[in-house]
Amino acid sequence: MNRYFDNAATSWPKPACVSQAVIRTFNEAMGNPGRSNNPELNRLPYLTRELLARLLNVRDSSRIAFGHNATHMINIGIRGLVQQGDRVITSSVEHNAVSRPLKYLEKLGIIQVDIVQCSKEGCLDPDDIRAALKQKAALVVINHASNVTGAICSLTEIGRIVRENDSIFMVDCAQSIGAFSIDVERDNIDVLAGPGHKNLLGPTGTGFLYVSPRTNPEPLIFGGTGSRSALDSQPEDMPDCYESGTQNFHGLAGLKAALEYIHSRGIESITHRKRELCRYVLDGLLAIEGLTLYGPRHAENRSPVFSITVRDVDVADIANALLDDHGIITRTGLHCSPWAHKTIGSFPMGTVRLSPGLFHTDEDLDMMLSAVEQTVRKFM
Repeated sequence: MNRYFDNAATSWPKPACVSQAVIRTFNEAMGNPGRSNNPELNRLPYLTRELLARLLNVRDSSRIAFGHNATHMINIGIRGLVQQGDRVITSSVEHNAVSRPLKYLEKLGIIQVDIVQCSKEGCLDPDDIRAALKQKAALVVINHASNVTGAICSLTEIGRIVRENDSIFMVDCAQSIGAFSIDVERDNIDVLAGPGHKNLLGPTGTGFLYVSPRTNPEPLIFGGTGSRSALDSQPEDMPDCYESGTQNFHGLAGLKAALEYIHSRGIESITHRKRELCRYVLDGLLAIEGLTLYGPRHAENRSPVFSITVRDVDVADIANALLDDHGIITRTGLHCSPWAHKTIGSFPMGTVRLSPGLFHTDEDLDMMLSAVEQTVRKFM
């Protein structure tokens, strides 16, 4: 029985093909992509890019660069795009991967950051983005799905509003890529950053950045790219300009296998299962007396990420009881998203976060819900 309920941090279990691909690459891959004449290894980043491009409707896969994680790629996007005097719009539920680089640049006096307030459920109203854009902004950066409340915003509507106002639209898709449809053309996304190890089901140490032809962020790291080595300057070609140093090609092999699994299963099928998880857990948690559940009440408006508290009980005590009495693994605290907790009213203590994954069965969910109910009673 799967008692791991922290898939918002990293997904587990992975499809068997992922570990098999990583192990095969460790045991059989000789060389370094872009630096050796091993044709199979040199094609690995390209093939992985192609699979990710197909998932996102990216027309030119070379517009996707790989890196260490979503935070790494978000920093490239933000710090490479803004210039002195720029105004940047973001939301009140952003992860520290977005809020910290923005506030750092604001502290240096480089940019002005305007924060659009979300609802108490953590939902972002597109009309509030429209209102904020009445004053010119160089960049709008938001997350697609919250890692605290699970709230999902309307990328298509917000993207259209941002494009109409001639701003750059950047999206943090850490909690949504691989679970819900993202189409960079339909959604007018200029920059998209995400991890490989969450809903994409790949290994940790993998992340990506999509950059549309409309924009060209400055690189964050400079060095060897395996291309144009005679130059003293960083190559300007994508994806090389963002991929200095040896890549995590063992991780990319696992990510490639994970993307093949997702394509074989179909994103529509995966989204359907995610909605089922949402409905099942929402109904169960809302029926537990004495428990506070944060975030949207409708499965169509959220991902399966559930933050809970029990009156004034320390969230660490709740999580420890779930672990000690039932073996359930969760995450507590502020989840690297203090803005989100301030928005929903759970700051500074935070919440207990339950995040079921793609491979949880209804039996697993029943076990978890029963454990939560027993734990709530324990503290009542």
